[in-house]
Amino acid sequence: MRRLMQGVIEYGTGKLTAQVDGYSAAGKTGSAQLYDYATRHYTHHYNGSFMGFAPVNRPALVIAVTLNNTAKFGGVVAGPVFKQVMQSALRLLDVPKDRPELVAPVEQDPQDESDAADPDPLVPPVQEDHENGIPSLMLASAGAGADGAMAVLPAVVNGPKAPDFRGKTKRQVIAQSVDSGIHVEMVGLGVARRQFPAPGALLEPGERVRVVFAR
Repeated sequence: MRRLMQGVIEYGTGKLTAQVDGYSAAGKTGSAQLYDYATRHYTHHYNGSFMGFAPVNRPALVIAVTLNNTAKFGGVVAGPVFKQVMQSALRLLDVPKDRPELVAPVEQDPQDESDAADPDPLVPPVQEDHENGIPSLMLASAGAGADGAMAVLPAVVNGPKAPDFRGKTKRQVIAQSVDSGIHVEMVGLGVARRQFPAPGALLEPGERVRVVFAR
């Protein structure tokens, strides 16, 4: 159930509004259409809600948000409130982060051709994950060298990460699982289409990856 709710934020109706910077999160949107008793029909207004928890593997907080009589669905109106409250509360409680923070790339001045031709080698690249729509960052820490230059060192994250099982058959998934030592839970028939946690996510010791197959 945790993995299904995590999928709501990473792939579903909360993807663009409820993701918490620096933390994995899981939840569910809700949109209850309001009934007008005077005209005896359902209106285009809703009680929008979002309920979720974070971090996914070791939850520290559960937050439920409800906004009454809104013109939009719960994921649109309640998701951002969940994100801001959860993000601030986790940092205030000093809960350890389990995800890289999402940092917006700096826009390049179209008239400044010198920087475009000679990119700064000390700035870590921002790579876009086109499937999930989430920037994947290489976090780096900088330190001054003997010559005064700043050296960039990649951040080290401990623990195993979820392999990418997507597009593979069950036989291939089993073989990759044995090679990596990651236990899997397989559901359905055909080719692996989805997995929870997502590829590259940090895994708790002994945690399984749920792989959903479809034809």
